Amino acid sequence: MTLWAGRVGTGLAPQVWAFLLADDSEMYERNQRGVQARTPEWLQIKRGMHRERLDENGHTIGYATDEVPLRGIWRHYRQLMTEERPA
Repeated sequence: MTLWAGRVGTGLAPQVWAFLLADDSEMYERNQRGVQARTPEWLQIKRGMHRERLDENGHTIGYATDEVPLRGIWRHYRQLMTEERPA
């Protein structure tokens, strides 16, 4: 199974989604426990940064064990939280 660009499950059957979401939930739960510890103050998500590359469609890709999807989630969150909202 290959995961890419934080787009896990695109075009996959619902049965595969259920399998992937269980793994994703475990990863997010462990991250949350680390954040609640408050030491250190920052969450390090550097695994695989040196292997990241853009594919022909401009998507960031890396190995399945890299933290590309997690970095993508936080990158998108930052974009949502900083963009101007209509009045």
